[in-house]
Amino acid sequence: MTENIGLQAAAIVDEKIREFRSLQEELNTHRSDLGTLMAQRNENELVKQELDVCGQEASEGSDSVIYKQVGPVLIKNGLDEARETVDKRLEFISGEM
Repeated sequence: MTENIGLQAAAIVDEKIREFRSLQEELNTHRSDLGTLMAQRNENELVKQELDVCGQEASEGSDSVIYKQVGPVLIKNGLDEARETVDKRLEFISGEM
């Protein structure tokens, strides 16, 4: 009977260890995803700052041309449209975090 209790305890411990490892893997996945989202947010915030500079230059009469990459091609993009796109991306990224 003592052996049976020992085997049951060992089985319970083994199951808890499997659960713990599963949770560790899940945590690592979430950390990795968070790191990716933070990098994307920082990149988009830098783009937003650059668009603000372009807006200031445009108000001073300087021509600023903005391009959007679609696949391997660059397409001319308006300043307001670019700002809107970046704002939507930042909103989406913040929602995912």
